[in-house]
Order: sequence, then C-alpha cells, then structure tokens
Amino acid sequence: MDPFNNTMFGNLKILNWNANGLKTQKPLFAAFLVRHNIDIACVTESHLIPSERFNISGYSTYREDRVAPIASGGVAIFIKKKLDHHSLFLPQLFNIEATAIKVKLRNGTCCNILCAYKSPNRRIMLNDFLSLFSFNSPTILVGDLNCKHQLWGCRVTNPNGSRLLNFINGSNVNISAPDEPTFHPWQYNSLPDILDIVLHENLNAPIFQQVLPELNSDHLPVVLSFLFKPQLTSEPQRLITGKVDWDTFQKKFDDILKAPVCLNSSELIESAVEHFTSCLCIATRHATYKQFRKPNNKFLHPPTRILDLIKSKHVARRQWQRLRQPWMKRRLNDLTRQVKRELDEYRIISYKSYLANIDQNDSSLWQATKRVL
Repeated sequence: MDPFNNTMFGNLKILNWNANGLKTQKPLFAAFLVRHNIDIACVTESHLIPSERFNISGYSTYREDRVAPIASGGVAIFIKKKLDHHSLFLPQLFNIEATAIKVKLRNGTCCNILCAYKSPNRRIMLNDFLSLFSFNSPTILVGDLNCKHQLWGCRVTNPNGSRLLNFINGSNVNISAPDEPTFHPWQYNSLPDILDIVLHENLNAPIFQQVLPELNSDHLPVVLSFLFKPQLTSEPQRLITGKVDWDTFQKKFDDILKAPVCLNSSELIESAVEHFTSCLCIATRHATYKQFRKPNNKFLHPPTRILDLIKSKHVARRQWQRLRQPWMKRRLNDLTRQVKRELDEYRIISYKSYLANIDQNDSSLWQATKRVL
C-alpha cells in the first residue's frame, strides 16, 4: 500500500514547506495542492502582510503574519473546506511564529495541527514549546524551526538543535524528520541540510515523509502522510438547486398542501410542520427546470504540455542539487521562468473562458460578482 495515495485510501496528507515568499508562487502552489491532493498545507516564511488577501480555491486559510517594515517571516495553514475543523487559540509566543487548527478524525477523535517558524537568529525558549504542547489531545507541529542535530539526520548540530533535544528528552514529545535534505541553499559553496521537521505528541500512528523536488524555494516541499482519515463536513441541504418556475411551484404547492382543521396538541403541530416542509421541498423540486452549474476551475488542471514542462523543471532541479554545476543552474532558471510564463498565460485564458461562460439566467453571474466584491 502506498501511504501517499490518499485518493484511494483517504489518508490525511499534510504539506510542510518553507515558501520563502508565497505571493509570487500562487499559481504553482495552487496547482501543486491539486496535483498531490493535499488536505492541509503548512507554509512557513509566507512573507504576507495582514492587509493582503491570499486565498486558494477550495481551501480555508489561517494565517499569522509578521508585522514588520519589510514582508518577512509569517506562517499560514491551508485546509480543504470540506474537512471538519476549526481554528485553535494559541497563547502568546516569544520567539516562535505559529498558527493552529483542530481537525476532527473519522474515529471520533481530534488532532491539533500546528504550523511554526523560528528565525535562525532567535534562541529557542522552553516556554514557547510548553505553550505549543499544552493540549491533552494528539498534536502535530510541522515547520522550519532552524534546529539542527545529527540525531535526526542533520549534517551538523547547532545550539538550538541541542536545546530542542533537551526539551524532547524531558517531555512526551517526539521528533520525526525526512531521510534527505530539505534545505538547498542557492550559494554554490553551501551544503544542503534538514531543516523542515515534525514534532508530535500523543500520536499513535506512523508518519511517512516524502521530499519532492518541486516548487520554487530554497526549501523542498515535504509531504506527510498518516494512516488515519479526516472527517468530512456534511454538505448543507439546499432547497433551491437551480432555476425555479414560481408559477409551477405555486400550483404544485396548492395541490399537495392539506391544511389542518385544528392544531390543539404538540403532536399535531409537529405533524403539520413536517407536512408543510415536505410539500415545500416537493413543489420546489417539481418546479426546478434548470440546474445550476457547478463551478469548474480549469486553471487548477493545466494541460499535459504544462505538466510535462513542470516535470522537466523538477528533473533539472534535482540534477543541479546533486552536481551543482553552473550550467545546470542556468537551465533550471530558464525552465522556472518558462513554467511561470506558461501558467500565467493559461490562467489568463482560463479566466477569459470563465467570463465568457457566465449566464445571467443562473447563479454564475451572482457567483462572479460575489468574487469581485
């Protein structure tokens, strides 16, 4: 069984990625989430400011932006809207930026998902970790803490890595790291290392980690897969699902509605309410003659030629990371610019097609207007 294939098995998939600036990578990022069927994306160094809007279609967003003269730092969590979840309050932290959500699982339990980032020049403080792991339920913290230790596969050990290990040894928190470097500096004389890690507590399930040579950052995205499954939210029942002929509705409603003679007990009142509701639904379905179209975001499913170009860029990036030849870096830069240009052009074409298919006789015009406002 492939733990990363949640299309078949419904496993929870979490992305752990240091974006080093998310705003300019939105098209690539959105396509990545769809291509890998990511349930929750934890992004560090988002470089967003509080006044900026940044949304991904189909995902709810929870952000903790850094307030600074220049856009830097910051964390964000993107979770599929169809997953049962809510935001989680975190106490004040000193040297760590973090945001959190609570996700309901199909086995009836809940799991806390935390996204955290610590700048390299800041010292780890014990109180921050005590606050982050103050829950009694399963907790998963993912992110870039800039803590290196040879115990979890890093090339070297730094002081913050030793402090983190001391905290882990004195608590019930465990650490999990990928088996290959996630940070590849752009400088030729710098060596790659592991920076993007996972801390977890009260978690009785294995964690599978896969490092992918994708996206545009000095950090590679890490996809985490868990064998437990998230709980889906129940879709609300909609009375009106299309265009309704109200004259037909009125006639049908009058034909099937039976007005009660008297309502002198609670049982009769409840029965009358149920009958009225049933007649309302039957008449509405009978009078609906044109179903509303479901929105289809074609941009999230680019054509094969763009997907092949993205794969070529991934191969070039992996080759450059291994051999570090200058001509490989130039080729990678050329492919990166070409992918961005192709995605931008495809996004414009898709949006023009979307505007051309808007129909004033259904909800598409209202949906388009609501997106602009």
